[in-house]
Amino acid sequence: MQNSDTGGAPSGIAWPPRRIVAIVNPATHRPAEPIVDLLKARVPAGVDLKVLLTDRAGVTGSTALAALPEVDLIVAVGGDGTTADVAGAIGAFRDGGGADVPLAVVPAGSTNITSRELRIPTKTADAIDLIYGQSPSRFQALDLCQANDRLFLHMAGAGLDSRLFAETSHDLKRKVGWLAYVPPTLRNLRIPPVTYRIETDGTTQTVVSPLILVANGGGLMSPRVQLYPDIRFDDGMLDVLIFTPGSGVATLRTLGRAVTRSLQKSPYVVRLRAKQVALDADTPQPVQVDGDVALQTPVRFSIRDSGLRVVVPAS
Repeated sequence: MQNSDTGGAPSGIAWPPRRIVAIVNPATHRPAEPIVDLLKARVPAGVDLKVLLTDRAGVTGSTALAALPEVDLIVAVGGDGTTADVAGAIGAFRDGGGADVPLAVVPAGSTNITSRELRIPTKTADAIDLIYGQSPSRFQALDLCQANDRLFLHMAGAGLDSRLFAETSHDLKRKVGWLAYVPPTLRNLRIPPVTYRIETDGTTQTVVSPLILVANGGGLMSPRVQLYPDIRFDDGMLDVLIFTPGSGVATLRTLGRAVTRSLQKSPYVVRLRAKQVALDADTPQPVQVDGDVALQTPVRFSIRDSGLRVVVPAS
């Protein structure tokens, strides 16, 4: 918890850190320029702030990784993809013997599900106050997930969700947010289910499914829409949700249960929990990680307990 002698700092830590780098995605949902201006305008005396812009796929993580040796705190300014890329860079830096650099987030994407689940303020000024110690803060330990050699934070999936992420227009997503996912979802409901082989902590089974999710966080588009009860980002476990409806209409009805928080009552959803998951399919399937369709089956998943520290509100 916060100490009274450290202002808005996490317990026992001098705050704000002296060296801060902000990794900014200028192609994000919210305009980046006003956020950068506010970051610079509010920087406290004695703090060295460096702002790095990145807007090409594959560049965010490498930019963050190159900056990490010289910083005490790294800030992701963007949506879930930007946050995941920066978090992955922190994990890679630690793997190489680097320091345990904490992460802060200024939400600027279309859904910001990771930051919203952590109760990081959606208002830019309030998120910046948290970073600079003007609001009480603490560190939240998060599990960090790995898919093959790709690190991620929130959720991975094969099937329906990977196809809709691949087909969603980035321009439309910037304009209307999560509603941009509706047209590709409806188009892809007609695609028949796929045969998958799933291994969880050494136990293997074969399933026919239109959608398989491997989750660390439980929110779907919004923290109010929870996929399944008791999915936590700090329990050291991966949650595998196997959807088994046989038609597009049944799939849509099953997904609709998430809105009413009743997915656990569906006869078409199986939940497994494991630390190690292997996923393969009869034909290679695209796999999304935190909204980025970057892999295809076969994929091996694992989890790192408390692999990341994130600055969150103290309350």
